[in-house]
Amino acid sequence: MKPDMMISFFLTQAEKLEQSLGVTVLRHSEKKPSGGEALEKHLAVPPTAVAFAGDRILTDVIFGNLNGNLTIWTRQIVTEEGDNKAAVWLRGLENRLVKYLQRLGVKPPPHSALQNKDTFVKEKY
Repeated sequence: MKPDMMISFFLTQAEKLEQSLGVTVLRHSEKKPSGGEALEKHLAVPPTAVAFAGDRILTDVIFGNLNGNLTIWTRQIVTEEGDNKAAVWLRGLENRLVKYLQRLGVKPPPHSALQNKDTFVKEKY
């Protein structure tokens, strides 16, 4: 697919999502974990006042952490149907990586919104 066709496809997908959910889809040229400036500008609140949820560690969670957001990792997703094969494979790798890091005692970074972050971390799944 040519680059201009890809841009058109993703704009159409973004518009469909906006219409069906009634939310704004931020369009940016950078891939996650970059692009935090667009989110901060759009929301006009401090980054620490934003909760960022996602099913991918290496994109969604790192994006939120790099930008000072409270991050919520949704390990179980509704469906992988229609997801690209690389994302499905990487998600599985990320899940194993998290288990390994937890065994090593690695904890999530601190966030000012949480007084006791361990209350919100599900250790076993």
